Amino acid sequence: MARTTAPPLVLPAEKRVVPVVSRDGTALHVEVFGPDGVPTIVLAHGILMQIRNWAYQIEDLADRFRVVAYDQRGHGSSGGDPRTFSVDALGDDLHAVLEACVPAGEQVVIAGHSMGGMSIMSWAGQYPDEVARRAAAVLLLNTAASAVIDHIAVIGVPRPTHGIARVLIKQKLLTIARTRARVPIRMLAFGTRAAREHVDALMEMMLAAPDDTVTRFVLAVADVDLLAALPDITVPAVVLGGLQDRLLPPVHSRRIARRLPDVESLLLVPHAGHMTIWDHRELVSGLIAQTAAKHLTRVAP
Repeated sequence: MARTTAPPLVLPAEKRVVPVVSRDGTALHVEVFGPDGVPTIVLAHGILMQIRNWAYQIEDLADRFRVVAYDQRGHGSSGGDPRTFSVDALGDDLHAVLEACVPAGEQVVIAGHSMGGMSIMSWAGQYPDEVARRAAAVLLLNTAASAVIDHIAVIGVPRPTHGIARVLIKQKLLTIARTRARVPIRMLAFGTRAAREHVDALMEMMLAAPDDTVTRFVLAVADVDLLAALPDITVPAVVLGGLQDRLLPPVHSRRIARRLPDVESLLLVPHAGHMTIWDHRELVSGLIAQTAAKHLTRVAP
């Protein structure tokens, strides 16, 4: 069988850079693509990634939507004191992006992949009164609300049956992330049909992440508990998981969907690993576009 190939992950040249400052003073790098005066989609990327993580979706959507994407704190061109690297801070950052980049009175669709989905949950839990005002709908892609260590598939470590096993798995995950070991990263991030170009891009972005970002956010995500925030996501939600996702397997998507007040759909994708936004580009881009077209029928004046 010929190996799977994929187009390069390249962001459109035409963009507007918007400087945003989060509540604690952290400078966030935000880029806006597409025309003004059309419905807005906000994209939050995953752990150790960058705006470029969304290159396919930005290319697919920016012809008819205004697409806002940002580097999470400690990632890409965003700043941040490592002592502030937490899931709570990610919720504050999303709030700051929405405040700075979305016109007053306008609702948006927010899509978050992996840790980006946790950003949405964190934002909803901290700013519940803002959810219905700011968001028309959300998409939670390959993400988890809790119990990450209990379900992760880490090479060479048994399934967690007690506290010691959980400690070992967390240490193994941190070692893989710190060393950027290609083979276990490929296993955790991709299904059986990974393109070399995608594995190379993932490794490139991970290698660009500072060591403090790697350590602090891996530990933060490993211990995340956002179950209490899910009832605050009162707008329509689309939940997507990959049936071959070894990092955040579909048990998380099912658990999230059961606890959300308004689940529009739960989609578990066959042959999909953690990076569905790359491996199943057309599906994910289409899902975001359909959600936006359904819920963003007009832009407020």
